[in-house]
Amino acid sequence: MSYALQNPVFAKGQAALVIPAATVSASLTISVKGILSSDTVLLTLDAKGASASLGITTLPFVGIVIADTSIGAMFGIENTSVVEQTLAINWAVLR
Repeated sequence: MSYALQNPVFAKGQAALVIPAATVSASLTISVKGILSSDTVLLTLDAKGASASLGITTLPFVGIVIADTSIGAMFGIENTSVVEQTLAINWAVLR
């Protein structure tokens, strides 16, 4: 956390992650113009108002950073519902 407080935020935002019914994992691509492979990316799940049918099996992690283009984020989220569910993902790129 102290690292995050000592470094400027290059970009930040919130993205919607749609988890299909009866799914155990999910992924998301976030477009970030100007991102560098040496940047630090912070990801958090915003589960406010989330359905009880969602269970987190693996915390969010960055799978890939494509320089000047995007972040590929992956999650282990189990949706036991018969309908799709949506979670918000907060993200920040520190430089």
